[in-house]
Amino acid sequence: NMGIQTEVYTEQAKFKKKLEYANRIGVPYVAIIGEDEVQQRKISLKAMKTGEQVTVPVEEAVSLIRRQIS
Repeated sequence: NMGIQTEVYTEQAKFKKKLEYANRIGVPYVAIIGEDEVQQRKISLKAMKTGEQVTVPVEEAVSLIRRQIS
């Protein structure tokens, strides 16, 4: 909807397996939405190349990704 190519991992699997899959297919960022993020109305973004992770509001996440991939 915001112009960012997205894939949702829907299978029940351990978190590590999900990150390994994202790394294997070359995903630059993983959005993590757990209980804490839902309560805060935020998204945690993990940069797969650096391992850096930040938690930001949804609108800021979109801007951050766009800046980094352009």
